[in-house]
Amino acid sequence: MVTKVKGSVTDAPEYAVAAPATGTHVLGEVVFNSAGGANVGWVCTAAGTPGTWLPFGTKLQLLSTVPLVS
Repeated sequence: MVTKVKGSVTDAPEYAVAAPATGTHVLGEVVFNSAGGANVGWVCTAAGTPGTWLPFGTKLQLLSTVPLVS
């Protein structure tokens, strides 16, 4: 299940354990991964029901961009 509020630039962030498999979604919509998997989330690359989703942002990439402080 995706938790979301659509319709304005102040939409609440969406979180789910997997890319959406139901519902109508728009191009560019983002769902963040709440399951702690390898990617940060999914982005809708083609609008539809449920649309086409691709993962983005591996957590390893995020860690490698954080400067280490000694």
